[in-house]
Amino acid sequence: MKPIRLISLLALTLIVAGCASTVGVEIQRNANFSNLNRFAWLSPGQQPIKNPIVNSGIITQRVKQAAIAALRNRGFSYRKKPSQAQFLVTYHIISHREFEYNTPFFPGFGFGFPYYDDYFYPGTAFQMGGFGFGYGYGFGYGYANTYSYRKADLILDIISAKSRHLIWRGWESQIVTKSNFSTRAIYHLVNHILQHFPPR
Repeated sequence: MKPIRLISLLALTLIVAGCASTVGVEIQRNANFSNLNRFAWLSPGQQPIKNPIVNSGIITQRVKQAAIAALRNRGFSYRKKPSQAQFLVTYHIISHREFEYNTPFFPGFGFGFPYYDDYFYPGTAFQMGGFGFGYGYGFGYGYANTYSYRKADLILDIISAKSRHLIWRGWESQIVTKSNFSTRAIYHLVNHILQHFPPR
């Protein structure tokens, strides 16, 4: 491999590794979380297959098991039937492609704002957005390199069992790899998101 190419790849690796992922949260105004004790799992609707790593029945089962375990550890009681629950838990995964543009010898900073509306739960007047940012430094001799990689947003939704309206949403982004969506990784990701539920 040419030295310049190797340096550029190493720079990209450092950029990707340096993009710390944070949890985003949106809360429905005037929602009351103080009396929520019992929950049930709500199977997600059909999701478009954009990447088989993140869109599969295996991932659904991993997220379900992780969410149930995390909420139980936080003192909530699991019910198999939604009719016996006070709130429902489900998830979505949205994958998208990210680009890194490296200019030789110039520092760079990028900022992203993916937008989601109330598509999943019409009538809730609930809007949210996820943030992402990164920085890097380009290396080379007078030319620029562009790299792309796929990321996925894991979105956990808390829905009122009575009104079926979305009252809480938390999400976090990960680069799409098998290891990032393994059983262990999903348990860590789901627990990280649900640390922010219920809101304080």
